[in-house]
Amino acid sequence: MIAPPFPIDDIAPLTNRAREVMLDLVLAWGELDGAISMLVAASFGLDTTRGSILLGRAAPPDKLLRLKRLYQAHGNAEMVKRVTDLRAAYEHHSAGRNLVAHSKCVGVRASNPEHVVFATFEVTTKGELAIDEAPLSAMEHAIRWAKSHTKLCLKIADDAGLFVPVKRTDE
Repeated sequence: MIAPPFPIDDIAPLTNRAREVMLDLVLAWGELDGAISMLVAASFGLDTTRGSILLGRAAPPDKLLRLKRLYQAHGNAEMVKRVTDLRAAYEHHSAGRNLVAHSKCVGVRASNPEHVVFATFEVTTKGELAIDEAPLSAMEHAIRWAKSHTKLCLKIADDAGLFVPVKRTDE
């Protein structure tokens, strides 16, 4: 069944609240992506320079897959499970962040300003592209999830003894 056309007359300008939530979302997920990168690099025994060269801007789920393979190779079933669970949860919770990062925000629903509307470059029917909407409450949930899992990634690294003070060479 094809969804009815999106009511274009139900789009209002973006609210300040929506802007703030989307900004918080992008910043929280950027911090999470950095924590994942640090965890993976440290797990492979790499400093930030080597880690950033090797991992670069690879997608965080891909980095987590590499980390899972490392723990599998070493027979660490507990860490394999933790990384597998983290990777699956990351994929699940990233939908709102992906809309914000990869779609054109066209405003909010006039009938419900708590829903942000996006034009997504994805075909729905011939000659029409997708219109998606995301409730701000879902974005706020994704922010909380990202922040808590940033802490989790850093805790896993710390528990494993991966953070070692490094003497700066420019001192």
